Amino acid sequence: MGLFARLTQGSAGAKPDGNNSSVEILNRFEEAKKRLQTSPYFQEDPDHPYGLFDGRIIIGEEPPIHGGVYIGATPQEAVVVDEKYGNLEPLYMRLLVKFLNLQKNGSSQITEEIIPFIFEFAQDSLELSTERVRSIIKDQEIEPDQKVTLDLFLLHKTGLPRHQILLAAYLIEKLINKGYLQGQLKIEADFSYEELEEESLTFTSSSGTVHQFTPRSHVTHIVQ
Repeated sequence: MGLFARLTQGSAGAKPDGNNSSVEILNRFEEAKKRLQTSPYFQEDPDHPYGLFDGRIIIGEEPPIHGGVYIGATPQEAVVVDEKYGNLEPLYMRLLVKFLNLQKNGSSQITEEIIPFIFEFAQDSLELSTERVRSIIKDQEIEPDQKVTLDLFLLHKTGLPRHQILLAAYLIEKLINKGYLQGQLKIEADFSYEELEEESLTFTSSSGTVHQFTPRSHVTHIVQ
């Protein structure tokens, strides 16, 4: 059974929606992996649950983000997140400068308060526009599952929820790796066909506070 059929067909594990109909909830990363089974670029890897694609770790729910590639549950560009292409690290430095400059007490410490700032920063850096993304893909002649850097969308200052999520995830992961933050970063796996582009990210701090970022719904809030 194809992906579209599975997404639109009811199942025993389906969850009811507000209209009392059934919507099948799937794992976007598992669906992406299933799609890639026949690809010559896909490789299973015991250390990474979703395997490798053309030599890069396939990004899943949890880090690593940097160095990986984000594959869609349905065919789309394969987004590579890597500092070596030149745009991500300067953005990281710009984030730190902007955040510290806004601290009223002149503090030079990076705290958990930077998380909602990161979400807003990602939205400002990549304006949501389906039409502009389609134009970029058409102009660049990008094929489904063709690797393309996140930098391409940063240069055009536009993207889709997945691009904002990947930028926010990269920034949070770097702050964790630098020792500025402690907590768990997660890209939510659950999705339905009706909400295919409703990607969401959460960061659970060491204190247990959950910060949620859902670009398409313009949700950036703390879940107590």
